[in-house]
Amino acid sequence: LVLDPGISTARMTRAVLLYEEFARYEDAKRELGLILTRAEHDPGDPDVAKKFAYYHLGQVGLVEGKLERAAVCFTQALNYDEHFAEAHEGQGDAYMREGLEVRGNDSQSEAQRREALQNARQSYRNALAAQTHHEEQLHALMRELVTDAPSDIEEGKVLQSVKRSTRSMDRYKAELYFKLGRVNAALHDEGRAFEAYRAARQIDPTNEAYREAVKLWSPDDEEE
Repeated sequence: LVLDPGISTARMTRAVLLYEEFARYEDAKRELGLILTRAEHDPGDPDVAKKFAYYHLGQVGLVEGKLERAAVCFTQALNYDEHFAEAHEGQGDAYMREGLEVRGNDSQSEAQRREALQNARQSYRNALAAQTHHEEQLHALMRELVTDAPSDIEEGKVLQSVKRSTRSMDRYKAELYFKLGRVNAALHDEGRAFEAYRAARQIDPTNEAYREAVKLWSPDDEEE
């Protein structure tokens, strides 16, 4: 950054280290703000720089407990990429925490709680849809690579690389389904909670948390 202050990737990485490793939230926000201010002069894609700057500002908001601000930042990131699954997820995390932290037993508190949780449910659904979109892109890329790969590139190596990516994407989808199950459970929607937990377990059957959730929410007349 001393050599070239306009390199947003270096500044972005520094900002992530500041808030994730050192809890220096104000310094991280300052760095991310500089990226937004100087994005038009970025040697790469200005919109990509803004997208990730807003995303990380949302993550800082989550860590600080500023949930409304976090949700707004994730929305701003999504303005640059509607298929940004992690931003949809972050938005869902903010709404879910907001809903779970509402205090009071009056009708107004209950309405606020339900609205936040319903927003979280929609955000997680959007994240799953975005992830499915990425999977379709990956499969299309795989077909192109297999068809157009140079003769000295082994097809098996291409497939192995794609399979590794697919496994990682599957684990991420399982996490999203698990969070969706938590929201449905908080909304006392037992049927949808069970279906979401079961989807997570089907994708990643070795995860103990998913197995326990399915066991807990399984209807009495159904097998686990």
